[in-house]
Amino acid sequence: TEGVEPTSHAVPLTNVMREDVTRPSFPQSDMLANAPERSGDFFRVPKIIEE
Repeated sequence: TEGVEPTSHAVPLTNVMREDVTRPSFPQSDMLANAPERSGDFFRVPKIIEE
């Protein structure tokens, strides 16, 4: 393996990403109306991290 450059992947990878573009979205009230649980203007989700 002399003269062979080390690689982290067998195939060269390139990320192809688009520029971020803002677009109109749904009203917050419509999104929260579908939430199983909410707290004020936020989705309420089960706790998953112990303190």
